[in-house]
Amino acid sequence: MMVFSLKGGVLLGFLAVGVVQAQLDTQIPIGTFQGNNSDACHDACTALASTLGEKVHHSTSLPSSLFSGYYTLMARSTIPLCIVHPTSSEDVSKAIKIISQHTCIFAIKSGGHAMFPGGSTAPGGIVLDLQLLNGLELSEDRGTLFLGTGNRWGAVYEFLMPWNLTVVGGRVGDVGVGGFLLGGGISFISRRYGWGCDNVRNYEIVLANGTITNISYASNPDLYFALRGGGKNFGIVTRFDLETHPNLPSWWGACKLGYCIDLDTFVAAISRLPIESENDHDAMGYGIFSSIPKANIYVVGTHTIHTGAINNAPSFTKLVSDLNTKSIHSTIRTQDPYGFTQELDAHNPVGVRVTYNTATFKVDQAFMKEVAKIYMQEVESIRGLEGFLGAYTTQTLARDEIAQFQKNGGNAFGIREEDGPLTILLVSFSWGSSKDDELVVRTAQNIIDRSVIIGKEMGVHHPFIYQNYAAKSQDVFAGYSVENQERLRRIQKEVDPEGVFVRLQPGYFSL
Repeated sequence: MMVFSLKGGVLLGFLAVGVVQAQLDTQIPIGTFQGNNSDACHDACTALASTLGEKVHHSTSLPSSLFSGYYTLMARSTIPLCIVHPTSSEDVSKAIKIISQHTCIFAIKSGGHAMFPGGSTAPGGIVLDLQLLNGLELSEDRGTLFLGTGNRWGAVYEFLMPWNLTVVGGRVGDVGVGGFLLGGGISFISRRYGWGCDNVRNYEIVLANGTITNISYASNPDLYFALRGGGKNFGIVTRFDLETHPNLPSWWGACKLGYCIDLDTFVAAISRLPIESENDHDAMGYGIFSSIPKANIYVVGTHTIHTGAINNAPSFTKLVSDLNTKSIHSTIRTQDPYGFTQELDAHNPVGVRVTYNTATFKVDQAFMKEVAKIYMQEVESIRGLEGFLGAYTTQTLARDEIAQFQKNGGNAFGIREEDGPLTILLVSFSWGSSKDDELVVRTAQNIIDRSVIIGKEMGVHHPFIYQNYAAKSQDVFAGYSVENQERLRRIQKEVDPEGVFVRLQPGYFSL
């Protein structure tokens, strides 16, 4: 098979030129509310407005500006009964007490990047939009960044630039801080420092009973453990205190386009990458396989970044050699780190219909080829849909990265260093019409389901499901170790005995 080679493409967003950018109407009538539009929620919204005043938006209509912060069009179309914009952890405390008292469903929004309806929205319920909790402050020794949950990563990196510092944060600047860190958090610098959750020194959190407390490894090792991958199940984090790291003035890598290459060469090169870069903590790379329906072709490629700014880094030499076709476009360069984040922002347009689905596997060349075949078979039925673009990526989880998971008592995932290197497979689709939602989401699920079946047959499947890439239908916590699942449930019952964050927050992944 011959495929067009794309080196350094970044998900399907790289190709999403001309995809629908529809916005909601200027005013959204209250009559379009969905779901939990009950007397209890009306009473809760009334009580919230009485307590928090103009920080609560609840009337006969809601301006569309309240929804423009959501990444997907589906999230923007899921309408709550009221939205609260707290400006302090005290506001959050008051709000959660009222919500709990009235037993109304709710959702928490940090950056609004959840890929499915209800993830950070509550149809007919209440949304706590934390965007105004956007404080940024460095400690005196500059070793800790005090980071409000309402921030997005682009603003964080800009803030740290004058001190030549960085944190383990998102690769896309528009992504919010909260969900990224509570779900794990893969970063450009994760090979050296682990995931975002492994670099949080302290959490300021509002518990189900309204208590505001600070949680660190020293003060409460159980809850600290649970917040490192346990998601929304334990409370509302209003501030993260992140360890800072020195930032080199420039990195090397990004995007290159070229001519034809065969599938066998591609999967061989991608499968070798974790081995060839095993001892280089600054080398980050992943493979991409994508379809461009209008051109009736498939494309393959890699996205490589070297955070040590080594031009043509030895870790990538074989990869570049194997995939070194005639170049037609390149953004490969040496640039300040924030420039790479800005590039990914441009490749991930907001306001589109998007779905994600994911699974994890051991690195294996034969398996990677089977995944490509499954992808092509499944995509045939949807590639002609209005506005359709599709891709899957193979995100390497290296052994040195996994080793960092054990810092400060370990995170909640239960992945062992000897499990690696692993590949986190992400299927990502975008499309233009709501009438195709069910078909596209089901196709993405089929690709993952079939890949898992074959992966188990070949002995390369790993149970971990990365929360930040998961579809709503996936049981994220079933992929954690049994021991960690039991520990998480015990901690959840201790800090939230009434199950507020499970019972009343149904839209995101529950224990």
